[in-house]
Amino acid sequence: MESIVDGPQELARQVAGVIREVGIEVFRDAVRQVAAEHVAAQEEKDRREEARRAKLKETGVWCGHAKLPERPKAGAWCHWVATFRGLVKDRPGFDELKAAGFPSDQGGEGYMVDVEGWIPEELSPDGDPPTYDLLPIPKRGLTEPEKVAVLSAIHDAHRKGDEKIAPWGVSRNSDMPAAAPPEAELDECSKATWYHVLTREAREITSTDISLARDWIDAIRAKPLAGEGADVTGFLGGEDLAEALGVHPSRRGAFFRKLERKRVDLGDDCWHEVNDPRPNSPRFLYRADSPKLRHLAEPYKTRKPA
Repeated sequence: MESIVDGPQELARQVAGVIREVGIEVFRDAVRQVAAEHVAAQEEKDRREEARRAKLKETGVWCGHAKLPERPKAGAWCHWVATFRGLVKDRPGFDELKAAGFPSDQGGEGYMVDVEGWIPEELSPDGDPPTYDLLPIPKRGLTEPEKVAVLSAIHDAHRKGDEKIAPWGVSRNSDMPAAAPPEAELDECSKATWYHVLTREAREITSTDISLARDWIDAIRAKPLAGEGADVTGFLGGEDLAEALGVHPSRRGAFFRKLERKRVDLGDDCWHEVNDPRPNSPRFLYRADSPKLRHLAEPYKTRKPA
């Protein structure tokens, strides 16, 4: 049986201590940032799925009932199958459904058909932005804002009596973060719902995830969180540099390879080589507040496509 000392309540108490040290708005800023990234990724994923379905509506055939046309010769294409569902007044055949654009609701009988065809390769699901659950904690690792968002959810799920971090307020019927704040824009409701779900997941956090998250507390205390828009200065290298620039863990290998190719273009005042570096220490250090370096890092702040 899990002891209170090792449980989520103790971890929530420790988070409350960090909040008193750095301020609750720092935590709220991190939650807002991660929620916005998640919503934006999901919206882009949905947009790409709609584009795939629109292409099949035009050129697709009834899967398993008609021969798949040959792959178009011009351009790059990939095979795709999608299921269309809806209600129609009568029981039309496939050709009639296709001509009508696969209506979703006209009342009457239900239908379900699988449609296959060719879609442009740029619409392949391989190019969809990945969306991840933060709990259970994934093996890919989390960014610093994602870690703070998880700690925020643990705090709000298990800390009683303290002000909630919940950037979008709490529910009228409970002390849980609100899932749909009144009078909020749809985009803000989506972010609030994401955090509400994360907090519910934090209620059932495992002992393994508690151990991982406890280490983050020590790291935050050792290197206090910077507020939104704060500048990191000085010369840094390796993981410290990537963290300061906001490079996503899944993109750091690609970022450092690009940095190695572009180092000279940054200018002599932006980097220097370390003489006789210690084992496992970076050989080159870079000025973290360099505009050129920040511009170079910008494309690597989002997750690597799956």
